[in-house]
Amino acid sequence: MYNKCHSMYFKINKMVIVNSYKYFVSLVIILTLALVGCDEYLDPEEQAEVDEEKIKEYIEENDLDAERHSSGLYYVIEKQGSGSHPKSDSYVKIERLGYFLDDEIFAPKAVVELHVENQIEGLQIGIPLFKRGGEGILLIPSALGPGVGHNPYGGSSNNKVMVYEIELIDFN
Repeated sequence: MYNKCHSMYFKINKMVIVNSYKYFVSLVIILTLALVGCDEYLDPEEQAEVDEEKIKEYIEENDLDAERHSSGLYYVIEKQGSGSHPKSDSYVKIERLGYFLDDEIFAPKAVVELHVENQIEGLQIGIPLFKRGGEGILLIPSALGPGVGHNPYGGSSNNKVMVYEIELIDFN
């Protein structure tokens, strides 16, 4: 009886150990993949501070005369243009070049027609600052960009400040 019980005890113990080991290995693999696949993200307030510092450095390094919008967006009007400003529901024709602060281009220079309200928040705020024929630069903090990990133009946009050189050609 002792041998039979003792043998059964070791079999059950072995099964528990093997199953525990399988679960442990699975857990380690899942956690490793989760951690390797994640970039380091800051909370929104910390990210806003980091973006603000980067934008101010960029403005200083490039000797720009930029103004800060209440949203956190910075803009430079290089050419005033004339007439009125587009609204959020306007369709605009712009020439634009989009890049990150490290000069990685995410939107090659092109003339495009856009519906303002269908754009990232930074462009929804920034484009109406220009008049027809106006030219300038938008410095868009990551909170007003496409969102973490999503960039409609390709490339990475994880918490990166976006720079747009804009000419507002026309709108309706």
